[in-house]
Amino acid sequence: MQQITSLEVPPSLIDVNGLIYECSENLTKLIFAEGFKKILLCALPHYKNLKEIYLPRSLEKIDDGDLYVDLIKTLFEGKTFYVHEGSYAEEYMKSKGLDHICI
Repeated sequence: MQQITSLEVPPSLIDVNGLIYECSENLTKLIFAEGFKKILLCALPHYKNLKEIYLPRSLEKIDDGDLYVDLIKTLFEGKTFYVHEGSYAEEYMKSKGLDHICI
């Protein structure tokens, strides 16, 4: 069986967690395709091997469920978000102090 290390999630997929769970053990890169408007941060996987999370320019809302900034930082420690310069996602990452790289 082939090990999946990278996954691009189309915006038409409603339940991201079920799909990600199937390949979670080896997943190192998660890409949310253009078209996503909102992402529930708590629903993003926190699997030990995940290192890169790509967020689309189309993103307008990151719902963090009012988690404390320190908890958000802890949950995503060792993971890097890739965001578009000048995007909502970049502003969110800056406001929460999360590791990110502009693409």
